[in-house]
Amino acid sequence: MDEIPLNTASTTGDLQSDADYDYIKEIGRGGYGYVYLYRRKKAEAGQEEAYCAGKFVYRHMFGPSDDGSGTEAYERAFHGLQNFQSLTGKSKDLLRIFHVRQRHEEGYFCYMMELADDLKTGRQIDPGVYQPRTLKRELERDGSRQRLPAIRCVEIASSLARGLQVLHENGFTHRDVRPANIIFVNGVPKLADIDLLTGSDATLTSYIPQNYAAPEGTHSKRADIYSLGKTLYETCTGLRPESFPALPPDIRNWEDHKLVLKVNRIIAKACAHDLRKRYQSVEEMQADLKLLEQGKPLGIRKTLKKLACVTGIGLAIISFFWRAVAPHNPTDNSLNKQQGTSPLISTERAVAPTPNHQSLQPYQHDFQGWPAFIASRLASNAVGGYSFVVRSNGQIVASGVGGYARMPWEKSDPALPWTIDKPMWVGDSGVAAAAMMKLWEEKQKGFSLDAPFWPYVENYFPDADETVRHITIRNLLTHRCSWNGTFDDLEKASVFLAQSPTNASGKVRYNAGNIFLLGLVLERISGESYTSYVKQRLLAPVGASGMDTKYDPHLAMLGYRAELNQVYGFPFDWESKEAVGGKNWFASASDWSAFISGLTDGRILSSDTGRMMFNNFGSWSRVSVDGQTVGYSIGSRWNWYWTARKLIRAGDIKIQAMHFTDGVDAVLLINSNQGDSHRILIEAWKLKH
Repeated sequence: MDEIPLNTASTTGDLQSDADYDYIKEIGRGGYGYVYLYRRKKAEAGQEEAYCAGKFVYRHMFGPSDDGSGTEAYERAFHGLQNFQSLTGKSKDLLRIFHVRQRHEEGYFCYMMELADDLKTGRQIDPGVYQPRTLKRELERDGSRQRLPAIRCVEIASSLARGLQVLHENGFTHRDVRPANIIFVNGVPKLADIDLLTGSDATLTSYIPQNYAAPEGTHSKRADIYSLGKTLYETCTGLRPESFPALPPDIRNWEDHKLVLKVNRIIAKACAHDLRKRYQSVEEMQADLKLLEQGKPLGIRKTLKKLACVTGIGLAIISFFWRAVAPHNPTDNSLNKQQGTSPLISTERAVAPTPNHQSLQPYQHDFQGWPAFIASRLASNAVGGYSFVVRSNGQIVASGVGGYARMPWEKSDPALPWTIDKPMWVGDSGVAAAAMMKLWEEKQKGFSLDAPFWPYVENYFPDADETVRHITIRNLLTHRCSWNGTFDDLEKASVFLAQSPTNASGKVRYNAGNIFLLGLVLERISGESYTSYVKQRLLAPVGASGMDTKYDPHLAMLGYRAELNQVYGFPFDWESKEAVGGKNWFASASDWSAFISGLTDGRILSSDTGRMMFNNFGSWSRVSVDGQTVGYSIGSRWNWYWTARKLIRAGDIKIQAMHFTDGVDAVLLINSNQGDSHRILIEAWKLKH
């Protein structure tokens, strides 16, 4: 608040006439009151405690006087402050409170606390020119933003984490961790604005700016961790918090850049939007900071050990998933034959022969027959349903739906019918590969597909294995590198990239981690977020506005399969969110078919680049009829779910898209365990008048 109605003479008069304190001047303002500089009368000249700060917190700042909730919040803040006073002796990292005074009948309470260092002279306080030394002022010395040395950032964050740990262990949350609320006392950083302290279950308006506030919007211990991570980001990079997670372009030239990159891993985990990936406690974050203070590596090997315990299970799931999404034409080994003997570091182009399109006999397609044909092939579905769209030269020429996306026993939206505009999970479906090829075209081939990908993401993975550093962008596009498991976030990726890849055969082995890495590379080269880039450059030109990486359970279609008298909806408890990596896309049949048709007609990619992608990249495979290549296919299937430590059969989803060389594009979404989607589309395409 810029203005707080205040009669300084009356509200500070209690302390102006006090036997212990002399009022000097105002030195700061907070969300609920003012901060003043005082001289302690009983302190001897030259003593460190000759000066202190006093803050007045006003009842009217919590709402009208007849607002019961405001009164309750005001009283809660007062009692929280009293409780905090008992903690100040437990840690040198907490701000010391000398005493708390209650003046509720006059509409305020106040407390006296230790004074921050002077910005320029430290503990040598000259009241006439005194400016509190806050972290915000440290970052803005001489009128320009700057960063602090990485090791100093670690020390500051570690001290703040220790203070937060004491608060959290005693049932408090701070709720406003940011540079402006961090002061230095004898050089030790401490959290100020402690009148905002409250129990983790209490509701009290916080004035924390949005760029420091946790995305879940709650005042919790985990929200404090998020805010501390944003503060560490700003301190270590010199960038503003809204720039997160970007890093300065000249970071490689910094003398301490290696340590900065390690600190960035802690920042990424502290600021994870997904609570499951964020630090579970400030103590856990403090442990990682301590490792860096001691010059030790972060706990990668410990994490590897944990992952090893589930390797057997993980391999079984990954193996099945690969069989589900692998190309449907296993005899097409042209890519494998092209690769050299050192697949992980080879820069040889894996170019497949171009099909002879001229030899195809033109079909007189019976598009009107598609709905009845597909319905007949999927009529045996006991549960679930389907949606399909067919386009010819970009225009819809046939479409159809059948069955239900949710069954009558589903509590939410029972018996919801399919439509061609309702989205369903479609996996990556070649989106990441198409985005990389689009960027390659936009940059006029200004970067090489045969260049190693690691230099683009070194800031995320400074400890990457030497073999990993030679993997090329092309290797990622063709899935010619793989790890003993998969990953879709920075923390897991750091673990796997610290190992040598397990796929040394040069054969295609799908790994969702490659999609995640392509997303990071694209973000670094383009300067945009992966999701934003795809939406603006790939989806907007074809009108596929409904495709997104965010899942809305009220819109998306679900898959089902009954098992042991249980029914599971898709995507179960998986929280899809906007993030790098392409495996979490959701699309309707209408939008997805528009995306597929735009890959070769110039709206997304040129025809040459589109054919290059179909022949070489992503998970595309060739479609053959009578020994001739007539198109390209991509598909996914999901029908396993890990829950309660038991592997069970759950919701079946099948996704199939085909681009035929005669300009026909078809997509089919099925949410049951019935039907061969790949064969159904080929046979429908062959229908003639």
